Amino acid sequence: MEWLDVETSWFPRVCELSREHRLRSADAGHLLCFQQAAMVLPDLVLVCFYVEMVSAAKREDLTVWAGR
Repeated sequence: MEWLDVETSWFPRVCELSREHRLRSADAGHLLCFQQAAMVLPDLVLVCFYVEMVSAAKREDLTVWAGR
């Protein structure tokens, strides 16, 4: 397990994800953290049941399991 800090330099990207995918800022932050983690661990899968987050992750070409 490794802690990923949200750097202040990430804030513009969080805002961009929030606007682009119509996510709440915390959800956009989680999506960005997952993107960063997936760069290190390419087989990582996001497990999510929140429809908007699933849609955003798929549009960002991330691997998602939504239980369907």
